[in-house]
Amino acid sequence: MPGSSSGRSSIGANIAEGYGRHSGREYERFLEIAFGSANEADNWLTVLHDSGLLAAEVAHELQARNEEVLRILATMLRTLREKRQTPGANLKEADELYDSRVEG
Repeated sequence: MPGSSSGRSSIGANIAEGYGRHSGREYERFLEIAFGSANEADNWLTVLHDSGLLAAEVAHELQARNEEVLRILATMLRTLREKRQTPGANLKEADELYDSRVEG
């Protein structure tokens, strides 16, 4: 599975690295990179399925999980951008919101 495992692992790595930067703009940038990696993972799932290397049931299950990751990342990005645009917003509160979504 060329690229598929590196795409999956880079999603989490980019979220962690961005979170560790303690900057809203840096966090946003790394979330965008993670979003791109999730799209890459979806592409690899399609390639593997279409080439007969991944059963349809497995491909659909993994794509459904990946779609949930994409929805979570999109929500995180939207929330972070809204917080950043709000004068006097406490970005730490946004971080706590992300923590609860990732754990839940």
